Amino acid sequence: MMGKLAGKTAFITGGARGMGREYALRFAEEGAAIVITDIAKDVPTVAYEMAKQSELAQTVDEIKKHGVDALGLVADVRNAQELELAVQKTIEHFGKIDILVTNAGILSYNKLWEMSEQQWDEMLDICLKGTWLTCKYVLPHMIDRQAGKILCVSSVNGLRGGQNVGHYVAAKHGVLGLVKTLAMEVGPYNIHVNAICPTAVDTTMANNQATYDRLANKKGATREEATPAFGNHHVFPHQDFIAPKDVINAALFLVSDDSNNISGSHIAVDAGYLTM
Repeated sequence: MMGKLAGKTAFITGGARGMGREYALRFAEEGAAIVITDIAKDVPTVAYEMAKQSELAQTVDEIKKHGVDALGLVADVRNAQELELAVQKTIEHFGKIDILVTNAGILSYNKLWEMSEQQWDEMLDICLKGTWLTCKYVLPHMIDRQAGKILCVSSVNGLRGGQNVGHYVAAKHGVLGLVKTLAMEVGPYNIHVNAICPTAVDTTMANNQATYDRLANKKGATREEATPAFGNHHVFPHQDFIAPKDVINAALFLVSDDSNNISGSHIAVDAGYLTM
């Protein structure tokens, strides 16, 4: 199969649905073999339903329709043993990992002084510690091969503050710090490390009741009531949630050979949000 990622193997966390599924399917389209991991169970402080094992299996089936091999593995990015085992199974099956996307993440809302320690810990453990742990177990293999592309998923909130998401802001700022440091440490091994910083994308993580209520500033808000808030934050006045494909195209650039002289950097896919 020909494509920008032909012959590559990509390891993607949080891959059962949402943006993780979108990365997986697009990279498969470009010829990459795919491994997706997912926690595949709910997280107590998250208001929306998390992915299920059935969705993990469904995504693997969809990936294979592109004519590439795929594995779906249940793994919690907070759990070092589960991640190490997932990486080991990937190496045993495919022999290598060329691309890593640390996509696993959650979203919840609260004022910093009102959130519980559990809410803070679950956010930082999944979004920041999980990013570090995934890199920790994939990097030795990439270092041995003297090659690799790592894409860490941050957010526009990794570049600015945000009310009622202080734990998320802290985690996503931390991801960008991790990216800059990792790029320095692994550059000598020909490993590229970059980040992508999306605004709200049309997936379950943002497209849910808790997000509607926050954007519309009222309980029980509809998506239609929440949508006008985007016009106040983006340079395009009628912008809704951005489409996953817009993030995917930027991600594909960062994990392909097209970005061979870019490391320690980030791309904001934000409809001008940071400009506003």
